Amino acid sequence: MKKNLEAILKRRELNLNQVSKLANVPRSTIYSWTEQSSVNLAQLKAVAATLEVSLYELCFGTPDPFAISSEEILEEIFSGDVRVSIQRIKKRTTKCEEK
Repeated sequence: MKKNLEAILKRRELNLNQVSKLANVPRSTIYSWTEQSSVNLAQLKAVAATLEVSLYELCFGTPDPFAISSEEILEEIFSGDVRVSIQRIKKRTTKCEEK
């Protein structure tokens, strides 16, 4: 994970201290992950979110092969006929409004 974290930090033009502050995870904790000690998943998730990468990418150094890109989602949604329906929702009246 050390190489993955270093590569992501370089790509994001951040250092360990900056990520530590932004993710609200102690620098020593993040550093300990690079030495293969135990990992708190909530903290790891916070660092991944701060770096705008998936947990998979942070841990394994490659994009998550199971992730679906927003382009794929949009293509699927708009690849055929689309039906949109609009319905009026009856406004509820309260006792105060009835008086």
